[in-house]
Formats: sequence, C-alpha cells, structure tokens
Amino acid sequence: EDMARPRPARSRTPTPATARRWALCDLGATHARFALLVPGADIPGRPVVLRCDAHARSDALIAAGLAALPLRADALALAAAGPVTGGTPDRARVPITNRPWTLDAGRIARRHRLARCLIVNDFAAVAMALDALRRRDLATLQRGRADAAMIPGAPRLVLGPGTGLGMAALVPDPKGGDAIVVACEGGHALAGPPPGLPKALRALWQRATPSWEDLVSGPGLARLYKTLAARSGRAPKPEPIPARADGGDRAALASLRAFALLLGACAGDAALTHGARGGVFLAGGILPALGERFDRAAFLEGFLAKGRFRDYLAAIPVRSVTRPAPALVGLARLAGQR
Repeated sequence: EDMARPRPARSRTPTPATARRWALCDLGATHARFALLVPGADIPGRPVVLRCDAHARSDALIAAGLAALPLRADALALAAAGPVTGGTPDRARVPITNRPWTLDAGRIARRHRLARCLIVNDFAAVAMALDALRRRDLATLQRGRADAAMIPGAPRLVLGPGTGLGMAALVPDPKGGDAIVVACEGGHALAGPPPGLPKALRALWQRATPSWEDLVSGPGLARLYKTLAARSGRAPKPEPIPARADGGDRAALASLRAFALLLGACAGDAALTHGARGGVFLAGGILPALGERFDRAAFLEGFLAKGRFRDYLAAIPVRSVTRPAPALVGLARLAGQR
C-alpha cells in the first residue's frame, strides 16, 4: 500500500494554523470515526462512523471520511491503533496492529491535498483528552485516595479493550509545563493467569503463553467463551456473548467474569509498572458495549491481587471513560496546539 504513487498536490497558499479546519480521525481496526474541528472551537462536531472492512485500502477509507464531513478540511489529525515511529506527529508512520495497513503522515497529506497531517497512537489521543473530560464523562470504579491525583509527578494510565488492547500514560511536568504522553504497547506483554481464574481457562497457558491482548479484547472474550463452552461439553451458541449471558448461558457468564478479572490483572500490572498513582482510566470499545454486564467486582479483584502492593493499588483512583469517542477530544487538543 505504501508503494502506491501519491497524486501530485496542487499548489495552494498555506492556510494559517489558527484558521484551519481540522478533520479528526480515530482509526481503529474495526471502525474509523471522523469529525470536523472548525476554527475557534475546542470541541469536535458529531462524528461520522465508517467500517474499516468496507474499504480495501486506508487511502479509500480516509477519502470517504473526509468527503463525509460537512466542510472541506485543510488538515488532518489522526489517531491510529498501532505503534508510532517517526519522532514527530507530522512525520509519523504507523502499522495498524490488527489490519494490513501502514499509515504515513507525509504521504497522507500529499495524497489528500492537506496542508498538514498529524498522527499519534489512538490511546495517546485518549490520554491527551483526560484533562478535558468532565465529571459526567467518567464513572468511578474505585475512589482511591482523594489526594492521589495531587502527588507531584504522578502519572496517569489509560488502557482499554477493543479489537486490540490499547495503553498510554500521561506524565505531568513537575515544573508546570505540558504533560508528556507516552504511548505503550503493554497489551502485547505476556500474560500470566491471575488468582481466581477458572481451572478450565488455565489450559490456555498449557499450549502457549498468550499476551494480554489475546485475552482482553473483543477476540479475546470470544476465545475465553469458546474455551469454557468446550470444557462444559456444550456447543457455542451463535448469539453475542452478552446476550448469551442474559439467557443464562453459564459459559458466557463465566467468560464475562474472567474477562473483567483479566482486565483488572493487566491494569494492576500496568499501574505498578508506570507508577500510575494519579489514576487509572478505562476506555476502548468493549466496555461501553458491555455496559452493566461489565463485572466491576471481578475487575477490582484482579486489579488488587498484587500481594504486598495491594494497599498501593487500593489508593489509586480507577475510573471508566463514558464519553463517546474520547480520542477525538484528544485530537482536538492536539490540533489546537498546532
């Protein structure tokens, strides 16, 4: 895809950054959300949602998203689900983790005749949004210590399951400057079975050592259910797993609990690794889809099961991001800085 010859860009007078209309795009492996940020605004407009499967190439997807916006955009800020290289957002290059596409910021700007294209990791964009979120945009899973967020230099961690498992950290500047966003690939770290996991699921570790993303993602939830259903001697049902759980399917109920337990174990490991005493924030596409079916008690069980550091983790505030498409909010802040 990257070898395709870009269309020659027409000569144009550069648009001042303050007068640019920014297209914002949160591009994952399953969906891409496009929104428009007009000059003088700090909140993006209503997003247009496109399915990635409907487009064979990323160029076609981006073109369709730009065309769907109410006004022509001068620049594009894009959050991509994958590891970003290149040093700066306008030189970024990122392979989409669960799709055979590679994005290049300079090439996208030339091909789509944009004054500028910026690319950041999708969960880095969510981390950028944290300071713009209001109380109504968050649901509390664990209050932690009231003063936890006031610890000087305390990082905040954002992670969440979707088609994959994203992760990023927001590290404040102790001198009062802009916080630093650190995109992580912790979802691909090897996972071990936490205490309390059903014995039937421990077979997953006998065949291979899975990563967190192999277990805590949309495909991961399906893998948990398939394993538990096979051990129970029942054929998996065709309905979505939450609907099966509502119907009393024991394997579906157990897989939802195991999913929350594993997500908690992963979040606890990541919080310890990053020293995320400023807070842990859950995002991603799976948790909003689960709604009340998300087992908060199982999540906290896995989160706190860290031996001597249970009290350390109990002091950390844990919240779920309920605002739709928070990455677009982070991209709007990124565009405003440019």
